[in-house]
Amino acid sequence: MTFFSNKNIAEEERRNIAFQVMVANRDLLEIAVKRSQPPTYENSIGLLNEIAPDLYKDFTELLSRKNESELSQYFNELAEIQSKETNKTVTAFELIDIEIEKLKKRNELDPTKRIIKKKLMEHLVARQKMEPVRMTENRILNRDFSKIDRSTYAETHFEDDFFTDFKLKNNDILRIRFLHPDSDEHITGADLIYEQYDLVNKKVRLVFLQYKTWENNVIYKSQTKNLVPQLEKLENILCKNKLCHSSAGTKTSNKYRFPYCSGFLRPTDKIQENDSKLMSSGFHLPVCTAMKMLEKDEKIEKKLIKEEAFKSHIFEELFNSNMIGSRWIDLDKIEEIYEENQIFEKSDRIRLYAQEFIN
Repeated sequence: MTFFSNKNIAEEERRNIAFQVMVANRDLLEIAVKRSQPPTYENSIGLLNEIAPDLYKDFTELLSRKNESELSQYFNELAEIQSKETNKTVTAFELIDIEIEKLKKRNELDPTKRIIKKKLMEHLVARQKMEPVRMTENRILNRDFSKIDRSTYAETHFEDDFFTDFKLKNNDILRIRFLHPDSDEHITGADLIYEQYDLVNKKVRLVFLQYKTWENNVIYKSQTKNLVPQLEKLENILCKNKLCHSSAGTKTSNKYRFPYCSGFLRPTDKIQENDSKLMSSGFHLPVCTAMKMLEKDEKIEKKLIKEEAFKSHIFEELFNSNMIGSRWIDLDKIEEIYEENQIFEKSDRIRLYAQEFIN
């Protein structure tokens, strides 16, 4: 049993964190693929199937459940009850298939019965919608099975080999790790670390995104688990280590660009309806700005951040254009910062760790 299938944890909580992970997947893909058409919901959940297949089924069930018809919910509940009654697994698919066969036979006996025909169609549609979301053959990323040596400092942080490599355009490589907490019972959210490597010059630039669910476009300091400590940790890692400074050592850039902000709060909506695309408000708010707002008003409100935050597609374009994100930093320096701050220690958050190796 995982956090996402644990019925002892409120379904809404499990679903909202699953949605955070899907939004993080989508942000990761948007940065990596660098194209005008944003990745879809199917692309995002397909990526999960590639990097964490053990969680794929739990996620598809959670994220599809919100959009279930009453008929689908009826068969799911009935299956749970009958499983308890018979002490063996009974699935909703088995039960709805039995009912569909009955309705088909009755419809064949007398096709003029309008209500029977209508019920048959309702059951067929419900059956189709109960199928989990599947990844299409038209993948947004192509797996790289060559596993050639792309050793970096970061390999020293992991004893395992649980990563997935993908080929990007221009023969760049994207390596993704899905870092999962030890305790399934205390997952509080998701993070994304995205790094771009220049291995010739042994440099790296990066951005950290922290995901939080807001209620009616507001994040309240008092109601959000560990919000301030987590933002303070990002400040300690990035700002106090001057990763947001230019190569000249100042906060102002020596080039025409935005400041070198490297840490962002990424508010996500509570999941609404299942859709072909992930629907999220898409704002990226610098950590330092978020902290100032929480000190002043003890909340972060959508209507107040529009002039100080980036929309998702703008964020991707600016990061890939080297207009936001950290400056290029020596690999040794990053390794030292990561070690000191125990970046890859187990926490209460799911972490997506992406490394883009640029030719």
